[in-house]
Amino acid sequence: MHIRPYRSSDCPALAELFYQTVHAVNARDYSPEQLDAWADGRVGNLNNGPILILYVMTYLQVKQ
Repeated sequence: MHIRPYRSSDCPALAELFYQTVHAVNARDYSPEQLDAWADGRVGNLNNGPILILYVMTYLQVKQ
């Protein structure tokens, strides 16, 4: 296991993880429209997600 700080190049993978998590875990509780409003899968809609991630000092576990 290797833990390292977040890099801006991680953004697409984290966006995909967020999308999949929202749509899989919450699918039984919300409509497709609500899920898409929360996470539509487009990286451009993260609303400064990388900036927020930097402020909260995010670390990632990555496979070596």
